[in-house]
Amino acid sequence: MISYHSLEDRIVKNFFRKLEKPLETDPEKSLKSIYADPLVKIITSKPVKPSDQEVEVNPRSRSAKLRVIEKI
Repeated sequence: MISYHSLEDRIVKNFFRKLEKPLETDPEKSLKSIYADPLVKIITSKPVKPSDQEVEVNPRSRSAKLRVIEKI
């Protein structure tokens, strides 16, 4: 996923984290939640940003951030 704005990046980051550690509610334990099996594996712990050379060639890429997950 490529995001171009910090707010977009925050949404993507939080969504990926929820997929990595999904909550599964148990009706018998009304207020307690347990983690279910992960749906994805986060490949990039930090976002990949364009290099200085890329930004020099393509100035609009300076705000781009790439995050990668792998479906399990």
